[in-house]
Amino acid sequence: MHLAASVGTPVVGLYGLTPPDIWGPLGVPHRIVAPRLPCQCAAPNLCKPNNPGGVYCVHRVRVEEVTTATLDLIEFETLKSIPNR
Repeated sequence: MHLAASVGTPVVGLYGLTPPDIWGPLGVPHRIVAPRLPCQCAAPNLCKPNNPGGVYCVHRVRVEEVTTATLDLIEFETLKSIPNR
């Protein structure tokens, strides 16, 4: 995601416990997809709030949410490229 943003590519970012306002892409159009928190933990023995690498919240993001965010971003970019909009 960060490499794509660094070369100007619009991105859809998927997040678990890491805050997108801190770790999100900068300088490009983007959409954020994350589960609602706090959540009913799917992996209470593995998921630790102070260990973002061991968090499974992102597994709760539904494919439909990612699809919707992606299509929204594509539409935004398409409309932006049409003159007089």
